[in-house]
Amino acid sequence: MQKRDVSRREFLKVGAAVAAVGALAPRVLAAETPAAKTALEFRTLGRTGLKVTTVSLGCMVAPEPVIAKAYDLGINWFDTANSYKGGRNEEEVGRVLAGDKRKKACICTKVRHTVNRQPATADQMMAGLEGGLKRLNTDYVDLVLTHATSSREQVMNDAALDFFRKAKESGKARFVGTSTHQNMTQVILAAVESGAYDVVMTTYNYTIAADLRAAAAKAKEAGLGIIAMKTQAPVVELMKKHDAAKAANPDAPAPRLPFPHEGYALQEAALKWALDDPAIACAVPGMRDFGQLDQNFAVMGKRLGYLDRRLLERYAAATARAYCSGCGRCAGTCPDGVSIPDVRRSAMYLDAYGETKIARDTYRAASVGAAPCARCEHCVAQCVNDVALRPILTDAHSRLA
Repeated sequence: MQKRDVSRREFLKVGAAVAAVGALAPRVLAAETPAAKTALEFRTLGRTGLKVTTVSLGCMVAPEPVIAKAYDLGINWFDTANSYKGGRNEEEVGRVLAGDKRKKACICTKVRHTVNRQPATADQMMAGLEGGLKRLNTDYVDLVLTHATSSREQVMNDAALDFFRKAKESGKARFVGTSTHQNMTQVILAAVESGAYDVVMTTYNYTIAADLRAAAAKAKEAGLGIIAMKTQAPVVELMKKHDAAKAANPDAPAPRLPFPHEGYALQEAALKWALDDPAIACAVPGMRDFGQLDQNFAVMGKRLGYLDRRLLERYAAATARAYCSGCGRCAGTCPDGVSIPDVRRSAMYLDAYGETKIARDTYRAASVGAAPCARCEHCVAQCVNDVALRPILTDAHSRLA
């Protein structure tokens, strides 16, 4: 979508459209649950051959009762990680999917590329997987991913490839892959080139660039399964605050991002957008409560319509300067080595998901710290959406350092 400035009047038109449909949401969710009328839809996850529900569950923010209800509804793919809730999320998933349920459900977990900011060895990654298996109370996972890959070099890393081989040979993981939040196109194309990856989980929403869609299509052709995350991209709830702040100070940071979004129509349209792409096998939106679960589950099998597209296009244009799409093109533009994408992603975990520990762990694992920004008199880092980065980075440092 072409980037353009959007006036306050234009945004309010979008907001009115969202509010009009959003006002119906309480009645929709309070009536007979739409989930009860939803037929399950499955797609094949690349060369794994696994048949997965197109709407699956990102478990990071989901409490146990939500995980349990997701299983009862028929969702069969559950995504977790060693780092979610300090490992407690794996324990929650393990308790829900114990016994006979484990045979009917697919579990995906993730291990880190680094230990104490140093590249992890194959043995360290294996130790991470084994710790996850204990917390999950299972002998194997259906998929293990290296977490938050951001470069071709990490995809091709010999330690990761050795870990994958050992994980499969030992039977501790049926399939292997990686997740990526930045430089997604580069990571996906490298995974295709490598031939060692079965699956890539990637940020994939209505703000992405055409090159990422093309990379996903190429990966599907090569037999990789593509899982979409961050499908309902965090967006700004009250743009009028942003307008006021920008009028007073052109370098004012964008307002913090709310979660969940207001407006049933926007949430639904965003999820339908991701699943409209045939390259995507399934999406794993995070769901904090039964309302979000029912809302997302009811999207299964629905198709993206003209009005959905228009709503997303206008909302994306209105919030282009407030939302970080994770394109990674700001990486390396700081001469002092601040990892801008990681700082912004850490702030997103804090503001959009309310996950303080994950935010701080992500920040501490990747950032060189707040000192370079504190002593910087003029920020030369660049964002393709013309976002003034210095106030955003300074604000993130003040809360996470």
